[in-house]
Amino acid sequence: MKSMTGFGAAEVRAKGRRLQVEIKAVNGRRGLDVQIALPRELRSLEAEVRSLVQPAMTRGNLMVDVASRAEASAEASAFRIDPDRLRAAHREVEAAARAAGLKGEVPLEMLLRLPGVVRESQPEAEAAALQGPLLDAVTQALEAFQKARTREGAFLVKDLKARFTAIGRGARAVAARKKDHARLHREALLRRLKETGLDLPVDDERLAKELAFFADRSDISEELTRLAAHLQEAGRLLGSKTPIGRNLDFLLQEIGREVNTVGSKANDLEITRRVVAMKTELEKIREQAQNLE
Repeated sequence: MKSMTGFGAAEVRAKGRRLQVEIKAVNGRRGLDVQIALPRELRSLEAEVRSLVQPAMTRGNLMVDVASRAEASAEASAFRIDPDRLRAAHREVEAAARAAGLKGEVPLEMLLRLPGVVRESQPEAEAAALQGPLLDAVTQALEAFQKARTREGAFLVKDLKARFTAIGRGARAVAARKKDHARLHREALLRRLKETGLDLPVDDERLAKELAFFADRSDISEELTRLAAHLQEAGRLLGSKTPIGRNLDFLLQEIGREVNTVGSKANDLEITRRVVAMKTELEKIREQAQNLE
């Protein structure tokens, strides 16, 4: 079980360059969005980087940031001297000097200024040379990223289990209270009738009909049975090794529906208090579940 949020970083030095990779993810409710930022000279490797990182998540916003910096000893490596062009330029300049009757050595500085002698490194060549080191750095950052997600996921699961357990306790308390619900209502009804001067016998038909109507209207046994089944399924999901985010979202809707129905049927202060507590836990679960993949 992994969190949808996480961070991982790695650094690799190769070919006179220092490659730094950062991978992070935040919540996302609609599928997977992968964003990759590469320096200009490495943009041709985006497909290779994407093929490594995209399988890491099933949903969320995944961001990969790559920086490439020259080592201090390799600052000049961004340029290349073409030895063939340098020799050819030297011969041409010497020949021109002899033809003009000029003497003296040809300055190297002058030769280096001639077109084509010094060339900037080609991005394609640099990308090819750095492909292996870059993918190594991405792999290392991805491993750190996944470990962070797993750690955070474990904390989330622990918290969610505790909150589902609290809802289960509340449901059992409601079920226990329900057993006395009809009796308490009957006693309250008789007390109110007596207070108004209508002291009906306990076997009065009108009283029996009212109690039967109340019992049917306030029956929450089916809701509590379904709620218990949903809580059992939640426990199973939280023990799964595969992503559960979407399934958990649906299950929370079902749990919320049953809890709301229990609350609407409960004509009892104690049951109402329990329902409010269950709703509070359910809202906290919804917030935490946003972080689960």
